[in-house]
Amino acid sequence: MSERLDLTFLGEPVRKKGKQLFFNCPFHEDNEGHLGIDTRRGIYHCFKCNCSGKIKELEQPLSEFKNKIEIFLNGSPEENKKQQEQLNFPEGIRLLKEDSGLPYRYMKDRDVTVEEIKKYDIRYCNSGTFMDRIIIPIYTNNNLSYYVGRTYLNKEPKYMNAPVPKAGNIFKTFNKKVDKAIICEGIFDALKIGKLFPAISILGKVLNGSEQIVSILKYTKEAYVMLDSDANKDGFIAANLLNYYIPTHVMFIKGKKDAGEMTIKELKEILPK
Repeated sequence: MSERLDLTFLGEPVRKKGKQLFFNCPFHEDNEGHLGIDTRRGIYHCFKCNCSGKIKELEQPLSEFKNKIEIFLNGSPEENKKQQEQLNFPEGIRLLKEDSGLPYRYMKDRDVTVEEIKKYDIRYCNSGTFMDRIIIPIYTNNNLSYYVGRTYLNKEPKYMNAPVPKAGNIFKTFNKKVDKAIICEGIFDALKIGKLFPAISILGKVLNGSEQIVSILKYTKEAYVMLDSDANKDGFIAANLLNYYIPTHVMFIKGKKDAGEMTIKELKEILPK
């Protein structure tokens, strides 16, 4: 196992103890070598942030990712020629206003203000496939590139997405590049965090390959990954990939399922200063 285990992506080991090698953990600021690697069993565990798993899960094909990301960052003739298909809002779309009844009351219960509804151009549908859903759009270069529909009547499925690939789409609560941003799972998580700190939703538990990573790199110099409490493993993997390009840290949600369920006071206690 130890002969086939490639640990070069972790840098040089800080120390060795028996069968274990200790490295600086890529998931938090670490210069004391808290990440223990069991070379015989092929597993890892950080004695500081408690991340753990199989090395093969941690050992992403970073060189391949790097090549893809550099192409996206620097541009290539082939990629630059690709034009995104025109996307329209779904049938039954309506502007969301204070007199919109249940959709507005749902957003108010989620602590989304009238000002935020206007800022993010949040809408709802009263007919069609997305009937009885809040529609949160994502714009790229002023064009609609994606949207997420969230039921406000507890229908299943809870979320429905635009009928196009997610690609590099992210939902962010700011416009210009920032020094630090929280990387979260859902749009409602981003809406809540965005009241206090720049937030980026990756629209799910898993980064959508190099395109979404590039989108994140364009908008923040440092990342704090805070996915839902049931997605810690995915958070570690996402942080490991992002940490290859910008300083990246992992944050944990305790006692709640996601950031969108937390109060402003609770968020203030855990967000970076």
